[in-house]
Amino acid sequence: MPNSHYYFQFKDEIPSGIVPRVTVELLNFYSKKSLSRKKWVKEKAFVLNHKSNVDDDGQRNSDPISYGIISKYIYENSCFSPEAFNLFPYECFWLDNTIDVQIDFHKFDPGTTEAVTIVLPQNQMYGSNYPISLKIDREGHLYSSMQKALAQRIINLRKKLVIQSNEALFSDWMFDLRSLIGDTISLVDITLHQFYNKAQYDPLPGWSFDKEKVGEKFGRRFIDKLRWIGQITGNPLDNASGELSSFHNLREIRNHTMHFDPPSLAVPLEEAAIWLNQIVDVAFLLKKIRDKIGVSGSTEILNFMLQKETIFVPRPPFTARLPLNSKESGYLCSCWPSGENSSNASNIEESSADILEKSKTVLESSEIEQQVDSSSASTDSSTNLPSKRVSASKGFGKK
Repeated sequence: MPNSHYYFQFKDEIPSGIVPRVTVELLNFYSKKSLSRKKWVKEKAFVLNHKSNVDDDGQRNSDPISYGIISKYIYENSCFSPEAFNLFPYECFWLDNTIDVQIDFHKFDPGTTEAVTIVLPQNQMYGSNYPISLKIDREGHLYSSMQKALAQRIINLRKKLVIQSNEALFSDWMFDLRSLIGDTISLVDITLHQFYNKAQYDPLPGWSFDKEKVGEKFGRRFIDKLRWIGQITGNPLDNASGELSSFHNLREIRNHTMHFDPPSLAVPLEEAAIWLNQIVDVAFLLKKIRDKIGVSGSTEILNFMLQKETIFVPRPPFTARLPLNSKESGYLCSCWPSGENSSNASNIEESSADILEKSKTVLESSEIEQQVDSSSASTDSSTNLPSKRVSASKGFGKK
């Protein structure tokens, strides 16, 4: 049975600086302006009149919004909801808008070979030449994109792992952690693949899709997929080293726990807390990717960014602790040593040790260049993994 001790808890507050940046992002999106935080603080509340199917005339007014109103809501709820202000969705249509259909029937006329079919073309997202048109004629699900569902699942599952951390010594909890890490990597993959599809079949103004330069989509290394951003838009992803360091560490864990080569696994809960915080780094990576390709964020991505940091809480008799050493008695001791079995199924490009060392380098440079305060940039004393979100103070990066 689960014990009464909870091994993880959330910090009381959202990391410093994130709520102001999210608030400015939202106000600029809804107002179609590009004002700084200082200017938004001085602006009066305003109401948006926008199209809707709710009112008879097809129009509706939002509730008043301002810097103070939006930021207060986020501080009180740790998230943002457009519906709370009668606003239209905060999203990029072709990336985020999702038609989610479930049917519970299979109907056809006697003597016919065709059933009643739900048809969902994808031309609104990817243009008339996109070759996929979704159809379903019996019980099941139909999603135009899994982007939104994946992001919300990551938020929910991360919360569940902390709230139910009294079960952290059970295998089911570990498999949920495995799923969370896998879903996080998939969210980056789906974003890059949607971007590639859009560029190939219905590029935005200013994009250039050269198949010879960009290459095929399938069977590519992750580093090649990242290069698509610069190759297509002319804006390479050159401002996300900290977030990418966390992503690569999680991707290596994902590859290991999907293929289980080696079949062993060692996961100190103290180290799992680091991974739970690195997962939120990926939200900042996704926002920076969107900035570079010139599209808005989404409610789900912003709420992902607003997640609170996780803290490992040992049982009271064990609060005095030796430094965690992942190579000697942690996750890294359950992996192949650096340089061995380099051609395994996961096709890992960097060893754990390399990634950990890069995390240390990125953290030190961030402290100098971004003037990160000491409380938001501490590292574990022996693994060199960032114990807290190294990217939190960087906001959304350059567009």
